[in-house]
Amino acid sequence: MLWGTLLVVAVSGGYALGLGLQQTQRSLEGAAADWLADWFRGNTDPYRTTTAIGEVGALKLSGRVILRVRTDTPLARPLLLRTASYNRYVDGSWFTRQTPFDDLELQPLGWHVAGAQAGDRLAEVLVELDDGGGMLPLPGSAAVLDGLPGARLSRNAYGAVKVLDGPALARYRVRYGGRSADAAPEPADLRIPRPESESLVRAATELGLEALPPEAVPSRIEDWFARDFRYALDLGPTPRGRTPLEQFLHHSRSGHCEFFASAAVLLLRQAGIPARYARGWSVQEYHPLEGSYVARVRHAHAWVRVWVDGAWRDFDPTPPDWFGWEARESRLWAELRDRVNWLLFNLRYGDWAARDHAPWLGAIALLLAGWLGWRIARRGSLQTVRRRRPQLQAAARTPFTPVEQLLSRSGHPRQPDETLQEWLTRLEREGLAEVVGLTPALTLYYRQCFDPEGIELRDSQRLQALLQTWLRSQQRGECARQSRKPQPD
Repeated sequence: MLWGTLLVVAVSGGYALGLGLQQTQRSLEGAAADWLADWFRGNTDPYRTTTAIGEVGALKLSGRVILRVRTDTPLARPLLLRTASYNRYVDGSWFTRQTPFDDLELQPLGWHVAGAQAGDRLAEVLVELDDGGGMLPLPGSAAVLDGLPGARLSRNAYGAVKVLDGPALARYRVRYGGRSADAAPEPADLRIPRPESESLVRAATELGLEALPPEAVPSRIEDWFARDFRYALDLGPTPRGRTPLEQFLHHSRSGHCEFFASAAVLLLRQAGIPARYARGWSVQEYHPLEGSYVARVRHAHAWVRVWVDGAWRDFDPTPPDWFGWEARESRLWAELRDRVNWLLFNLRYGDWAARDHAPWLGAIALLLAGWLGWRIARRGSLQTVRRRRPQLQAAARTPFTPVEQLLSRSGHPRQPDETLQEWLTRLEREGLAEVVGLTPALTLYYRQCFDPEGIELRDSQRLQALLQTWLRSQQRGECARQSRKPQPD
């Protein structure tokens, strides 16, 4: 068993070296993020989160699977699994008052959350626990839990569920989809921090939030973020004299999920609607190898709990393209990592964990090494063919293909390893102001690609119209520049 494990490690290490210094750096960064994720998962404080503004970005470097979810029906939209909720914002951190944890009542069908109404949705969650304890990731409307023999479960008024004396691998089923049992709104759910007051009033006035009915306010905020903001992890320092949220709302208009969630909570309160900040995981990637949905380290997420029509509801204001924007690593590297992760997970917790099956580890490691060698050789041969016969390599055409062709002709080609978002951001930093006009089209395109529900026909038509308008303006500009050039006698 030992030599098989060493062989798996050697194969993985050799492949990492073969990818060169750039991939090695990403791997080291990912390892650091994995360490942070272990801290994030096992030590979530239900009363305070200090990663509220700016520090969660480090978690977005790693693709390691952190939990697995099986559902009774395919997910039509991302499943948000919450670990805690907060309602007091102070200088970039979210807090909540020290409410006690009350034991959940264990009945024949499992633990029942008092006050929650059981819905018609069922999910099975698998997540590792540190020393058999920690916060359980659960839907906000969780009503009944079962499948944790011998464990003790308790819950606070804001929906955080803590487990003690649980197994190393928590495998539990949860029924959800009805009414949440979170505590009713309190004054803190409407409180506006004084340093943010002026910037929030400006933003709320710009959006006309106070004139809208409460149920329409979240949509107005969501549309504003999707239209005028962009998702980003690499953020510069906040200028002196501004708060991070002021910088986000009125200057940079870029940030990751914690900026979008924090701003949305406070804008809802500015409109007179109780709201809380939620933290956990966004589950939306189905993994065929595992036969389940998975959440990776980089899928750590923040969103909003909003009080609408007399009930707490989840509201995710982060533009949906964030999910695809973060999946930027090499596909071959990601596939290898997932296979090794799946193998080790099954060896530790699955049916293969029995000692009489241990000799199979060596055979599996050899098969993995053979598969890896074949993929590397095949990749090399394909690259050789591409170099020799480039005319046969027709790139997949997307709505942005004409944009790429035009910018390439003008000396601004997209690099092979760049996403559209990275490419346009680089060009903007290099001073090519024209690309700023592509931001609304890129947001719609990413929604079309990565939103599980896709986009409506009118949004698809708007995407085409935006791109055509931009292309026409660039072509007119190019013609004007050509006409101004001196003509030979």
